[in-house]
Amino acid sequence: MSDAGETILTAADDIETRAAEWIVARRVRDDWDDARAAELDAWLAQSPAHTVAYLRLDNAWGRTARLAALRPPAHGFRFSLPRLWPVLAKAAAALSAIAVIGYFVAAPQSPRERTYATALGGHDVLKLSDGSQVELDTDTVLRISLDDKRKVWLDKGEAYFQIAHDPHHPFTVTAANRKVTVLGTKFLMRQEPQRLEVSVMEGRVRLESAEGSGQQRSALLTLGDDAVATKTAMVVTRKTPRARTEEMAWRRGLLIFDQRALGDAAAELNRYNTRKLVIADKQTAALIIGGTFRTNDVEAFTRVVREILGVRVEARGDDIVISQSRVGG
Repeated sequence: MSDAGETILTAADDIETRAAEWIVARRVRDDWDDARAAELDAWLAQSPAHTVAYLRLDNAWGRTARLAALRPPAHGFRFSLPRLWPVLAKAAAALSAIAVIGYFVAAPQSPRERTYATALGGHDVLKLSDGSQVELDTDTVLRISLDDKRKVWLDKGEAYFQIAHDPHHPFTVTAANRKVTVLGTKFLMRQEPQRLEVSVMEGRVRLESAEGSGQQRSALLTLGDDAVATKTAMVVTRKTPRARTEEMAWRRGLLIFDQRALGDAAAELNRYNTRKLVIADKQTAALIIGGTFRTNDVEAFTRVVREILGVRVEARGDDIVISQSRVGG
């Protein structure tokens, strides 16, 4: 019994350590290139456990000033990376362990769950035992109850649900303190920090407060309905078939912009890529763009923006800054 437990713990530790090494390599080393990025993608694709560990540690790194302070200073002095590497890996793993321990201490007892996650730019399809299917978009985390396979939680990101009909066992998705209940239908959910969006492609769903609060109304959504819910309000509108097609283009690795503000289009592309587009000012962000782009083709997008809109496109480190400054203007 103890041997098995030790084996599981060692495997988990190995995954955490490897994930931390990848984060150090991407964030600290100056030799990061496309080949290394491809190796990381391959490692993430090997197992959902790899992706979950990587996302958790990467989030811990971003929120921790102590790790940021260990980065090489700007005045030219450089740490010895071979010696620094294990220190950073252990620090990231320790921070993650503290966060996870804190969560389990504070959180109430819950059913057994299995977590699925996609990396930035990732895409995955889950086939459930009841015949339902869930398709995960970029940077998405979804939990499925092991006690009731028709009960899931969308913790972040975007997912497309195709739910098998079962009148005796409703399928529920909880996200952002809201619950969607369906018998059999197709719908899209997008969970962001301040809002939840639900779009119905087929059938109907009920969107309501997960806590049953009378201050937050519920809504019955049918084909074409699009609901945007915040902490205090819910707005339901209708989308055209064309708009719904554009909304689902990510399933084919595409983003379709039909007369979209440049700022909105850039934000959407940033959801799929580590290299970020930065819009310099409000006037530039308000420019209108249209076209179809691959989710991972930042270069094609910036080329079109430069040639069609006549804006300035400038690489600054890991960012690409777009400003409304014409050459010679």
